[in-house]
Amino acid sequence: MCPECREGYEDDVPVCPAHDAALVSPDFFPTDDTLAPGTMVGEYRIDRKIGGGTFGDVYAGEHPLIGKKVAVKVLNRRFASDPETVSRFIAEARAVNKIRHRNIIDIFSFNTLPGGRHYFVMEYVEGQTLAALLQQKRRLPIPTALQIAQGVASALDAAHEAGITHRDLKPENVFLAAERDGSHFPKLLDFGIAKLVDDDVAHKTGSGVLLGTPLYMSPEQARGKKVDPRSDIYSLGVMIHEMLTGSVPFAGDSAMDVVLKHDTEPPPAMASVCPDLPAALDAPVLAMLEKRPRNRPASAGEAVAALALQAVEVGLLPRPPLPSGVESARAPLGNGELRATAQAGRSAPAETPHARTEPSSTERMSALDSSSVNRKNGPSARWLFAVLGIAAIGGTASLMARSRAPSDEPFGPGASSGMRDESPEPERIPTAAPSPAPPEISPAPAPTPATSASASAAPQSRPAKPVKTRTPPKTPNLDPILGERE
Repeated sequence: MCPECREGYEDDVPVCPAHDAALVSPDFFPTDDTLAPGTMVGEYRIDRKIGGGTFGDVYAGEHPLIGKKVAVKVLNRRFASDPETVSRFIAEARAVNKIRHRNIIDIFSFNTLPGGRHYFVMEYVEGQTLAALLQQKRRLPIPTALQIAQGVASALDAAHEAGITHRDLKPENVFLAAERDGSHFPKLLDFGIAKLVDDDVAHKTGSGVLLGTPLYMSPEQARGKKVDPRSDIYSLGVMIHEMLTGSVPFAGDSAMDVVLKHDTEPPPAMASVCPDLPAALDAPVLAMLEKRPRNRPASAGEAVAALALQAVEVGLLPRPPLPSGVESARAPLGNGELRATAQAGRSAPAETPHARTEPSSTERMSALDSSSVNRKNGPSARWLFAVLGIAAIGGTASLMARSRAPSDEPFGPGASSGMRDESPEPERIPTAAPSPAPPEISPAPAPTPATSASASAAPQSRPAKPVKTRTPPKTPNLDPILGERE
């Protein structure tokens, strides 16, 4: 009889074809283990039996007062007196509560029946196991398979972070809660043979067969070696292979044949089993099925993410939307839109009312250059031209006066009033910014000979740049002044 489904087989059949579990004698299952409907287990009333396994049975129950539905797992009477089995039963409840993840069935009560058998109470979920779904569909669509794999990987990563290795990952231990939209929400079950990091005991059944299911067992677990979270990653790869192809990577006439194939034979690529599957999906799954644990992905989530990425690349899954601005940067560019589209992807931040625009270094240098030009062609240049013009007029008048009536007397006050600067103002060079006009210059008193000499020498000490001027200024009329002296 199969300990999983309780189906009977002939004596020459060693394992259950459906579950690949070693068959046991019917005496292995006492007839009085099943709880009758209406039996009270703690606060809950048993309604019906909904499942069973080697170590215990699962019942649907309900709180008689508030109507809360639960699932109750009761340890078989055969193992009630086995300390190791009882410790494993307790460890399952402790492991689940240590992890506390939404993709793992919650356990919230633990106690013993009057006869001494242990039980714990779990959340009740409507749905079916992954094994039942595969029996109906055989193969699952890629989006459905990846959705289930992502949920299982999330639960495994949470368990591994808590220091727990499941060690019995298989479709029978993945429950699919039915969602309103028709999708499946996976929940991981049965941590009965889960291994803690600090637990070095090799757990076996009474017949000496290692715990676990050979079809999904990692090579190191099949050899009885110490296992770690990477063993669960291998089992997850076997499950993904089965969901997408409808068959497990290795099968055989006996559990030993399957174990040897896991240990020695390379796994087949999914595209070789189902040619309709893209070959791009093979590499992520084959990485999970590496014989050496160190060659497998670092986490279950990383392994499934690599598979989902390949499914997106080949168009089997929709590409997730990108944030605004990134889409235009990744878009193909061409036909003159290369620079414009790339710049559009890097949109400038919006200007706020209080924002101040800081000039760039190039703008600062341009401003400095403009100001330098303005200074060269601004008021300073006009002052220089005016001083030179006045000095030239004064020198000419002095020479003419000395040639007509040499005298050492300086010009009187009247001379000053008669002299007027009639020289045209130098041509103004347009500047970038308007500058204030220079103040009007009053003519200085007529210089003495010494002063004239110094004034004449002034232009030589600081030569000016040649400037194109208009018609030379007319010589001022000095007859009234000279007439008075005569």
